[in-house]
Amino acid sequence: MTIADMRYIVIKIYLIVAVLGILPLTSCTEDSLSPDEDPVEGYNVVAVSLPDTIWTGIYNTILITATVIGDSTEDHLNVVGEFKLPGEVVYERTVFLFDQGIAYDNIPGDFTYSRLYGTSHFFRMSGTYEVEFFVSRYLLPIPLGESFTKEVVIINEAKDFAPILNSLTAPDTIDISTSSLTPVMVNCVDYNGFEDIQSVTGKIYLPYSPVSDHSIEFNDDGLGQDAFAGDTVFTAVFPHDIVNVEGVYSVLIEAYDQRGQKSNEVFKDIYVKGDFENYPPEIISVTIPDSIQAADTSLILECEVTDLNGLTNIDRVYFETFKPDGSASSGNPFPMWDDGGNVNQGGYFSGDRTAGDGVYSLRINLSASQDRGTYTFKFTAVDKNNASSETVIKTIVIY
Repeated sequence: MTIADMRYIVIKIYLIVAVLGILPLTSCTEDSLSPDEDPVEGYNVVAVSLPDTIWTGIYNTILITATVIGDSTEDHLNVVGEFKLPGEVVYERTVFLFDQGIAYDNIPGDFTYSRLYGTSHFFRMSGTYEVEFFVSRYLLPIPLGESFTKEVVIINEAKDFAPILNSLTAPDTIDISTSSLTPVMVNCVDYNGFEDIQSVTGKIYLPYSPVSDHSIEFNDDGLGQDAFAGDTVFTAVFPHDIVNVEGVYSVLIEAYDQRGQKSNEVFKDIYVKGDFENYPPEIISVTIPDSIQAADTSLILECEVTDLNGLTNIDRVYFETFKPDGSASSGNPFPMWDDGGNVNQGGYFSGDRTAGDGVYSLRINLSASQDRGTYTFKFTAVDKNNASSETVIKTIVIY
């Protein structure tokens, strides 16, 4: 027997019993209705929240809510939602929503009826369904007002979901002088199945660094620091060997499925401390021409720098220039930048090619009226502990 048939039978029984006088429709109790009252005007469904498309090939959940307008609230009401294919009489599925402040309904008696439903095996047939929502009394599917109709596409297949990351677990502080292994754990789920997860990786950003040059692999194989295989908790070890300066190290974790779909990103800042020996930066090379003809043009100077404590430990790189008569230029010192040339530095751009690669650059302007002769350039790098590199001296002959 279908739900539609059941509704017809219930209505028929209800009317027969009322006619025979078994139901006291004219009772004077507070909850009863007088003969002149029309319940159809009482409760109208005016809005429904329901996904336009529901994928039922895998287990998922959907929250269905209906907004009702009514003159008063009654404890023994619910909202009925009936799914059927156009032209069909048989209802494929019926849902019941409640306004009791429980089971995902937040506030009782606020005329918002809700319920959470699982989608797996929700429907037998794929297609575009008409869904009619109306208010009724419990176990009596008779509309008490105007209904609300919505179309929903049902697809009996597994939607190609991307992985989902949550519950990142890592310490706020690591002291590498007292700890040897620091596990980092993240929960990764994929509604298409555990086997659909291709990789979970973490990018590590050193202090003050805008780019990442270190990565770690997360595994859920039950080996090493990972507790249980296949429990969706992926584990990696924070690499102490990359730590060369105290500061905030950032970990950015992402996952990919077998089709290359990327998950959401989860992020964690970890303050790492320990006994670090500071090393001064070192200038590896300076790229400038030996000579150049005076003209209205510009010239990019480059200075490649390294630091045993990491490039992020470099605080500044600059040069000073001296005219052919030995006098210092009025703009000394001139700062150089490793910003990729995209940052406006006081009204001009550095001309730097790649940010964060340790090559600091500065674009300087020349003019045709430039004094001829030999110009001296002195390049220096300074780290965050104020330790300086050896100064590198270069000359350019302007003719």
